[in-house]
Order: sequence, then structure tokens, then C-alpha cells
Amino acid sequence: MTALHLIPEVAPALAPVAGPVVGPVVGPGADVAAAVTPDAGPAARPAPPALSLRGVRKEYPNGFVALDDVTFDVAEREIIAILGPSGCGKSTLLRCVNGLEPIQAGTIALDGASVTGPGTDWSEVRQRVGMVFQNYELFPHLTVLGNLLLGPLKVQKRAKAEATERALELLARVGLADRAGDYPRQLSGGQKQRVAIVRALMMQPEVLLLDEITASLDPEMVREVLDVVLELAADGMTMLIVTHEMSFARAIADRVLFLDAGQIVEQATPDVFFTAPATDRAKQFLNLFEFRTPTKKTASGRGVGHRGDGARPERQPRGPTPWPSQPTPRPTAHRPS
Repeated sequence: MTALHLIPEVAPALAPVAGPVVGPVVGPGADVAAAVTPDAGPAARPAPPALSLRGVRKEYPNGFVALDDVTFDVAEREIIAILGPSGCGKSTLLRCVNGLEPIQAGTIALDGASVTGPGTDWSEVRQRVGMVFQNYELFPHLTVLGNLLLGPLKVQKRAKAEATERALELLARVGLADRAGDYPRQLSGGQKQRVAIVRALMMQPEVLLLDEITASLDPEMVREVLDVVLELAADGMTMLIVTHEMSFARAIADRVLFLDAGQIVEQATPDVFFTAPATDRAKQFLNLFEFRTPTKKTASGRGVGHRGDGARPERQPRGPTPWPSQPTPRPTAHRPS
């Protein structure tokens, strides 16, 4: 078991309170604040956030800073969409939370206990924080069922019968009950990603990290994966979702974090962020997803094809492509007599 250290911002919230408590008690994050009344018995503090980041900094040996002073809380059952341009640190943030990338400053805590101190058992932490990657990361030599059972049997030492029953139940839930014996090469991209989601769920995580899980899928396969995530949201799974699917982020998220150059530039509810972003950088980013049909201008200033009534003219049929009736003879090289 890992020795988990309380971070300074959360530790006071877990200490006993002397004397009566009057008025609301505010925890580390406004989204987890709760009111405690004097006549409710012994004073009680609100539960700490499911996930908390304080001043997280990720710097690579070459001096590049991928994350700079990243601070936010995630309440239990909350869904946060992490948006931003490519290279802004979104995937790096998830990898730091999961321990795949070490951080150089700051603290990451689960349920108020630090998981970034010395001696952290990341194998244990990753059982509590599941992650689904862009490229599935399934073992090609194992069947679907073999991929799903590897973690529960080898890491959690669960009974094979119980783990198999759970795996088949989850496969049925995502529409893959008949593919348990197939190998990853026999699956479509959408099916592989659904298996990857089930593999993460097999470890019974408290928080699920989704890193651009539709980025490598054909458009027709995106929906089947997003439907699974929507179902997880309905079940109350706490999730951090990195995505470029703007409509999906707006539909599923409780809160949006917008990152740029490794910093949180803006955070708001989806309705506010997508309709009235507060920063110019967020507005510039969202404008990239608005497509307008360009109008070509002629020397007269009118758009090409303009008839005066705003309607586009009918396209005239193109004539036959001219083609020589006889092939052009190839020039003959001059040879000396």
C-alpha cells in the first residue's frame, strides 16, 4: 500500500473543527462547497474533490514547459472537457494525472490524498484512475477477452470466473458480446476503442481519463464510441475528456477547461464557453470551427457567377476535351551516316 500524503490545501478540510459551525463551509473548490448547520449534530466537512491539481508544472529536459501552474478540482461525478489547440498540453495533462509523465512542481491528489509524493505506488493509483488512449493500445496477440482479463487477474488478483463474467457483461453493454474470442486485427477502429474503454472499466476506476478517443476513427465510427461515453456519464462516472468534438463536449461536459501554451486560459460551463467565451484566445479557437463559403471576386467587385438577383447561374455543360486524331510522332534521333 502507498503512503498517501495530504496536500496542504486539502488537509485543513479533513481536520476536526472546534466549536459550533455557523453558515456555509467552503471546501477546496467552489463546486464542492456545502452548507453545515449548527443543529445537524457534530460538525461535518464536505468531502474533498475526487481529483485535485495544485500548481502542476511539467517541464522537459530541453526546457520546454508543457504545463505551467495548472490548478483545478474535479468533483465526484463531474465531467470536464479539456479543449485547446494541438500541442497546448491537453494529453500531457492526462498523462501526468495517470503517472505516465512525472511533474516537476505542484501536487495531484485523489480524494484529498497526494499521489505525487515520494514512494507513490502508481500501479495502485492506476487502478483508481483509468485511461483510454487514442490508439487503443490493445495487445495484438491476445483475444478481446484476454485483453480485458489481463489487468484484473495479474494486478488485482481477482477470481477468473468473476472477472470473466464482468468482462462479458461489459462487452454486451457496448454491443460486442459476440466478439470476445476475436483478436484486435479482426475488429474495426470503433470496436477496438470500445474494447479499450471496457478494459479501463474492468479495473473499476474512480476517475476515467479519455484522451482523444475518436481522433483516429472514421466519422461513421465516432458515434458508436461517443454513445458509450454518454452512457458512462449517465451512470455517474467522473471523467476528464480531451476532445476536438466540440458538439460532443458541449453536450456531455459539466465544465470546460480551455488550455493554451500549457496554461488554463478559461474555464466555464459549456453554454457560457461556446456562446460567450470570455477571452480573445478562446474566441479565436472557436472561430476555427465555423466554416463559411468564400465568394470569389471579379474585377468588377461582383462575386463570380453573380446574376444580379443573388442566385447562382446554372452550370453550363463543358464541351468535349480536344484530343488529337493522330498521335504526335516521336522525334527520331539523328544518326550520322
